[in-house]
Amino acid sequence: CRSGQRVKRGDIIGYVGSTGRSQAPHLHYEVFKGNVRVNPLNFYYGSISAKEYIEISKLANQENQSLD
Repeated sequence: CRSGQRVKRGDIIGYVGSTGRSQAPHLHYEVFKGNVRVNPLNFYYGSISAKEYIEISKLANQENQSLD
C-alpha cells in the first residue's frame, strides 16, 4: 500500500516486521478520512467484544503505548 492510496476494509495495507532498533515486530499506519486523521480503533468490528474494545481504547490513549 502506498501513502495516500485509498483502501477498503479487508485490504492488505502492510506486513508486520522488525527493523532498526525496534523491540518487537510491529506495523505503523494512519487512517485518514478526507484530510482528517481518524483513530483506527474506530474500524475494529466483529471479532472483539464491547469489553475488549473498551480495554483496547484505554490502552491506545496512553502516551507511548504500542498495541503490538
